[in-house]
Amino acid sequence: MNYENLRYFADTWGLVVLAGIFVLMLIFIFRRGTTKKYEAAARIATDAPEHLESDTSKDADRTGSGADAERKD
Repeated sequence: MNYENLRYFADTWGLVVLAGIFVLMLIFIFRRGTTKKYEAAARIATDAPEHLESDTSKDADRTGSGADAERKD
């Protein structure tokens, strides 16, 4: 197989394969029932700090015990 044959294959069938993959990705992304899933994923960045602030006091209590305390022995 020389360069010209490889280029012909890439220009024709390679384009068809990549276009098919693109269409399948669009179908997967915009299928029914995914709106709630994607909206929940979009809110992760804004919801996370609120949960972290409420858990900081619990994390401060745990720092002195656990695996760190076992390592000191």
